[in-house]
Amino acid sequence: MQRIPRILAAAFLMAAISIAAACGGGGEEQTSNLPPEDSSDLLVANPSQALGKSVDRFEENVESVEALFTFAIEMDGIAFGADGRFSYVSPDSMYMLMNMSGGGGGVDLGDLGEFEILLLGDELYMNTGFTGWVKMSLDDFGEGADALRSLREGHTPLDYQKLIDSIGGEVQNLGSETVDGKTITRLRVTTDFATLMDSIADSVGDSGGGESLLPAGLSGPMTLDIMIDPETLLPYKFEASGEFAMNGQSAKFAMTFRFFNYNGTVIIPEPPADAKPFDESFSDAFGGLNAGE
Repeated sequence: MQRIPRILAAAFLMAAISIAAACGGGGEEQTSNLPPEDSSDLLVANPSQALGKSVDRFEENVESVEALFTFAIEMDGIAFGADGRFSYVSPDSMYMLMNMSGGGGGVDLGDLGEFEILLLGDELYMNTGFTGWVKMSLDDFGEGADALRSLREGHTPLDYQKLIDSIGGEVQNLGSETVDGKTITRLRVTTDFATLMDSIADSVGDSGGGESLLPAGLSGPMTLDIMIDPETLLPYKFEASGEFAMNGQSAKFAMTFRFFNYNGTVIIPEPPADAKPFDESFSDAFGGLNAGE
């Protein structure tokens, strides 16, 4: 298989940037077997260094984690978005379930049904309403295979430190606050929408050979808040919001992430027995479209 079409890469990216978010309830708790590590002083003195230490602690000590996520875009009176759940179990298992909502022009994205991604070792399974379950090897992604393995090894589709480094924003400590009954420290980076999205694409290994996944001229101010538990340095919640312009229209964007159940019992589904090869399924769904074009 040649490289997956860029339109599919964009879809994977949109799903990836949404991994883990803020639906406040549900009874999920940020449990953790990690020993406390009071880093309040570091969070104040050098928030950028504290963020890097948080990344190291996450990647080196977290064996399992879950997350809830949501994102929303509103433009020209049309609103759409998604919400879902993400799970990771060491060393190489990930699962994501996502539902789309909203739309316009007589299109209801909710009609697409659930979108699922299951990664078990080097085998990737995907389920959509128009393809059913399909399967492929990470090697089918060609140059992107190593990036996908790195994504898996990082427990999440966001490389936090690379993200912050690549957008070049100054990390600010906005102080402590109580969120969902938990005392956290809010770190903030102010950047540009296109810079943020392209840096996320880079962090998951899809630089596109220098070609952005986003339309030319797409830009606008964006605020990224990263909320850290000062007792464990684990990320608790991410929030991104801002506005951007596209085709002469102003759009609003919002995204939230919430992690929980650190090192708890996390269930990953078994591989679907009825999964079809990727090429075969997409050929059936799109009338002979070559997935590698």
